[in-house]
Amino acid sequence: MPAEDLVRLEGVEVLKRTDWSLWCRIGTKELTIALQVIRAPQPLPLPGERVTLVVPRWFAVDQGLV
Repeated sequence: MPAEDLVRLEGVEVLKRTDWSLWCRIGTKELTIALQVIRAPQPLPLPGERVTLVVPRWFAVDQGLV
């Protein structure tokens, strides 16, 4: 996937991690993100961490994050 098709979401707080998803707080939104959508960071963050997630632009647009 070309870099211009990716979005960096900074200051993401990981609330919960499951085998399939991360439950995150991004600004005032809380949402679940499927692990298949997350391009970085690897390894995946743990609950309580604040990270920068890299996701496809289509996902960020669909979720109203950009």
